Amino acid sequence: MLEWLEETNKKIDSQQRPSDKTQVELLLNEHLIIRNDIESREPEFVQIYKDVAEIEERERNLPKNQQNTTTNIGNMEKIAQTITDLKDGLSQLQNKWQNRNSYLILAAQTTAFWADCAHADIWLKSIDLDDAEIDAKKALNDLEQFESNIVAPWNNKFENLKTLTKFEELESAKIQDQQNK
Repeated sequence: MLEWLEETNKKIDSQQRPSDKTQVELLLNEHLIIRNDIESREPEFVQIYKDVAEIEERERNLPKNQQNTTTNIGNMEKIAQTITDLKDGLSQLQNKWQNRNSYLILAAQTTAFWADCAHADIWLKSIDLDDAEIDAKKALNDLEQFESNIVAPWNNKFENLKTLTKFEELESAKIQDQQNK
């Protein structure tokens, strides 16, 4: 299990920095496969923790003359250290996966924004300003349609950035509690 944790960490670390929408989508799919692998292994971790707890319980129930031998103590310390390494490794892997996932989602939104900008650029270049007669109503309708399709969703996203997340609210409350004490 420790080897698997190390290999999975390497997979996440080796993922490239995406440069376009297609790469972002491929990395998100690859990242979801890693998440599915993590989730499929979680029952194995739980089983290992249960098995170790049973071994510790049996060790405690041994007669006193068999309980505290140097070999048993050394073995139990090794097992305890391995379990700690497994728990810490799984927790770190899950945190690393979550951080990378957040990054990839942000990258997806950014590449979508740039695609929208490219669309806007094409639209602006398609307007022929040299024409003597520009249909003002048609131009306003085109602009409104463009804004509703492209700009409005991004304005909502930018407005949402102004509000605190639950995590930020909790952190702010902790800081205020500490300052009040």
